[in-house]
Amino acid sequence: MLQLSGNTLQQVEKFNYLAVVFTSDGKRSENIDARIGETIAVLRELYRSVVMKWDLSNTTSCQF
Repeated sequence: MLQLSGNTLQQVEKFNYLAVVFTSDGKRSENIDARIGETIAVLRELYRSVVMKWDLSNTTSCQF
């Protein structure tokens, strides 16, 4: 336990602060994994919107 200004602070294994996960071992792998997952989700959405628009424009141009 740690005391600060007369208050006892409990030690935790991990906590989240400003979208960053801090762990007691000091490693950032959990935070990095979460950011990679978020990035992959955004890239999937971008890919879907680009491919769908490309397919739509090809279909439209082929009908003329």
